[in-house]
Amino acid sequence: MPCGVHVTRKEHVALLAQNVEYVATLDTTISGSQNGHTPIFIWYGLSIKGYKGIQQDVIKCLMNARYLRDGLRNARISTMLNEMSIVVVFERPLDHEFIRHWQLSCVGNMAHIVVMPLVTIQMLDDFLHDFVLKRTKIFGINTAKFLLALPRK
Repeated sequence: MPCGVHVTRKEHVALLAQNVEYVATLDTTISGSQNGHTPIFIWYGLSIKGYKGIQQDVIKCLMNARYLRDGLRNARISTMLNEMSIVVVFERPLDHEFIRHWQLSCVGNMAHIVVMPLVTIQMLDDFLHDFVLKRTKIFGINTAKFLLALPRK
């Protein structure tokens, strides 16, 4: 069930409201969707987490995105992260199997990772370790110092 949510104040919803004659009600959804299940699931998830829980998720994602950016930079991999963003953009890996394994989204010579709440430091360390190892094999760059600095399971 693909779905998104836009949280806004009630007075702004009125700007989108349209009368739908055949259901005798105002439609305040952006796309006119009548699927009621997905919004209930989203509402439930937001209600369970609450403001503090959502805030903690955002802080964790921002910190993890910076961690990934810094790890890539330390390995001398070109990377970019906008302030207050969880999307880390970096140079596309040359190994297609690596791209498939990590399910990277690539366009041209760039790839990106969206650091979501379920992403852990261990996952990021595993990714960094694998990426640096692949680059070492391809380019012959000595990255042993970087690899030794990464914690392993």
